[in-house]
Amino acid sequence: MKKLIRYPEEVYAMTTIGRNSKPAYMVAVNPDSNRIGDCYFKFYDSDSYSSSSSISRIRFDSPKYVKPHKGKHIVKLNATMKNELNKFMKTSYQDFPEITNWDYTKYAWNLDHNLVKSYVEGKTPLQSYIDGDCDTEENLSNPNYVPNSLECPDYTKLP
Repeated sequence: MKKLIRYPEEVYAMTTIGRNSKPAYMVAVNPDSNRIGDCYFKFYDSDSYSSSSSISRIRFDSPKYVKPHKGKHIVKLNATMKNELNKFMKTSYQDFPEITNWDYTKYAWNLDHNLVKSYVEGKTPLQSYIDGDCDTEENLSNPNYVPNSLECPDYTKLP
């Protein structure tokens, strides 16, 4: 069990997981409640929302893109960005170095869907998620839930 040393920050509907300046990119969780079963995060081609010219929606469970809404095209990452994404997901999360960006990205997605809570008295919701307490039968049967046990795919294999 990884013991988290402080209570997690609030997670809002649009959560920035992290950003990089060279090469510039940003990873965020900003789910659309109309997409049932499309569990994904966003990869921006800039380190800020306002200067981003493209957004890739990438699945949690496999190295695949999520099809955007009508009239928009899939923005594919180049080889450099795929490598950066893989490296980023394996890096320690800035606010909780005990966990990875991958762990926190999954947590933020689930928290935004109200699928994470403190299942054990005295544990924060983040601690409960990291410990696997949230991987209940009910949550695992929900198409919007991303299990704590889900390993990070190799995103260099994105098409």
